Amino acid sequence: MYRLRNNKREDCNARPVGNLQNSYLDTPSFRAPSEIFNFRGLALSRRAQMEIFGLVIIVILLAIGLLFAIVILTKTPTREVERVKESVQAANFLNTIMGTTSTCGKRTVRELIQDCATSSREWIGAASCDGQNTCSVAKSMIDNMLKETLGKWGKDYKFYMNGTEAVEQIVLETSPCKGEREGSTRPEKIRTGLDITVTLQICS
Repeated sequence: MYRLRNNKREDCNARPVGNLQNSYLDTPSFRAPSEIFNFRGLALSRRAQMEIFGLVIIVILLAIGLLFAIVILTKTPTREVERVKESVQAANFLNTIMGTTSTCGKRTVRELIQDCATSSREWIGAASCDGQNTCSVAKSMIDNMLKETLGKWGKDYKFYMNGTEAVEQIVLETSPCKGEREGSTRPEKIRTGLDITVTLQICS
């Protein structure tokens, strides 16, 4: 309904502006600016706490990973490392043995074996030195060197050669190996078209 007041038409149902504003402020959906800021601050605070918590978890995981790495690196050598060491050790022994000088005309063990390889299975035809043939001298020298080194160190071993019947009679072995064998094999040239192989195995 409308009425005339001072020649102006007014809505009877209209409420004063001031009362309208107060009514709006009283509605549940209205939040004062300070309340809005408090709500946003609380949300940001929770987000910051979650981020800090996530960083703490990452740091803990990194520390655990570093600890495992240190434990692994400081452990005793693995079996694979031991195998490599034994193979290198066997190769070094072969080099030393083959290059050792004998009392038989100052020949090296390599030269004694080269002479022995051309003889028969019974070592007939091998050169003689102080009443022994080169095959016997080579075998005796190799046996002594292995006993004075690997034998005294408590290592079981096996030394043998392949290529001719004569050198295949030289086999030096301690008690049967109960574990794995690691070793080294090297070729030795006797003459053109004739080669042999020399092998040293060390028991682990």
